Amino acid sequence: MYRWLAKIGFWITAPLVVLIALTIVAAHVWNLSLNITTCMPVGLYQREPAPKRLRDGDFVYFCPPVNRPAMQQAISGMWLLYAGPHGGEFHCADGLMPFMKEVVATPGQTVQITKQGVIANGKRLPNSKVVTSIEDGKLKVIHVPYGTYTVPKGDFWDYAPGNFAYTSAYYGPVPIKNILGSIRPVLVIPGSQYWARH
Repeated sequence: MYRWLAKIGFWITAPLVVLIALTIVAAHVWNLSLNITTCMPVGLYQREPAPKRLRDGDFVYFCPPVNRPAMQQAISGMWLLYAGPHGGEFHCADGLMPFMKEVVATPGQTVQITKQGVIANGKRLPNSKVVTSIEDGKLKVIHVPYGTYTVPKGDFWDYAPGNFAYTSAYYGPVPIKNILGSIRPVLVIPGSQYWARH
């Protein structure tokens, strides 16, 4: 009986191992990244070169500005994903995984942070209300103060529609030089950016 179970285990495990290996090879060959956060829909994205001219609506991946107080709070609170010290081009300062976000404002454009949400160039961004506290109000979350801002030269403002997405509304505009490339969804789960509830 044990031999029979071992044979079944082999025929289940072997194809699974092969599938995982093929997925890793395909990801490397076709420059695919797996997004498991709920900032953007969960799934596979293809990494492409950085846009030559950054525009509103571009989807990019970049290294966040770790020297900001909001980022230091996120890092110390372990709210972010890490690639570890051997992540190669897919990790940023402190071993962070690059962020995947949408560009919603470029240099000279305006952004408003309100209690109802973020307004970029006069357009209210869906699901963009900042979280001001967590842990039943015991911990205040650092965010950009309510007000109107002009994106400085050399920077951009990012956004993601997912529940509790960590965006420029918290850490402010990001240097364009931090962009590693652009992204394009390949195989994603629609609506999965709204899975996070707490």
